[in-house]
Amino acid sequence: MRFSKYKGFKFIFLFMVLAASIEGVAQANSNNRDVHKRLEGSWLLMGQNSDSLFLERNLGGNFNLGHKFELNWDGTFFDIYSAGCGNDPNIHNYEGAWRLDTAKMILTTSFQGSLNINFYKIIKLTDHNLVLVKVG
Repeated sequence: MRFSKYKGFKFIFLFMVLAASIEGVAQANSNNRDVHKRLEGSWLLMGQNSDSLFLERNLGGNFNLGHKFELNWDGTFFDIYSAGCGNDPNIHNYEGAWRLDTAKMILTTSFQGSLNINFYKIIKLTDHNLVLVKVG
């Protein structure tokens, strides 16, 4: 009798552990989606130094001059720079892909036709600001 009683407790204990594990995985997946959703959209480059980028969300949707990054829901990525004079040698419109390692908060970008892959650690991510530090 005693053995079967403990067997029932073991089953209940294992069931509770399994339920907690499933809830933890669901919460992690929800957090991953939240980070992806917060990254998606149009970001304007507000400043940079040797290894950091300081970006602000382009809320108005207007973009005339300067440096802009687009992170789309489907994993496509655009790096766009325009200048008023038209003579700036840095004017470009590059298309590529992005992905996110949510465990390490590393944003990876790559461009079509290039072997160059960039890795950025996300230091700050709010609804309006994004700070990235280049790693690797």
